[in-house]
Amino acid sequence: MITRSAVIGLLLCTLAVAHAASAACMRVVPDKPGTPPYFDGPGSFGPLNNTVNLDCLTFAGTVEGANGPVAVLKDENGVVYRVKIGDYVGENSGYVAEISPARIKIIQLVRGPDNALAETSRFLFAMPAPATSRGD
Repeated sequence: MITRSAVIGLLLCTLAVAHAASAACMRVVPDKPGTPPYFDGPGSFGPLNNTVNLDCLTFAGTVEGANGPVAVLKDENGVVYRVKIGDYVGENSGYVAEISPARIKIIQLVRGPDNALAETSRFLFAMPAPATSRGD
């Protein structure tokens, strides 16, 4: 019998794989080390050394920090980062707005058709644990 949570997990995994296939990991080298690229504004790329966009990251899980949940992220090279609510992550002055065991919500500033800045939400979903086979 297939449970509802298994179906939801499979759907989220399928969406994540489809997104990964269509997205491109981008590394940026800032003009000056430790400063964000000129096109993204203050705080862009945050604790990830000003070099990585969200398409390079996967959400590996959460741990409990002294002041609340901490999200564990991995980049495409397997390097692990820990971020908390309010930390800047990725491009477009993105910051972590919510952390749950299932996903993290990142708010970014993007330019609309009228060239005005507007907030938009991006999500990184936790990947389901791989199925283990039983030696029955």
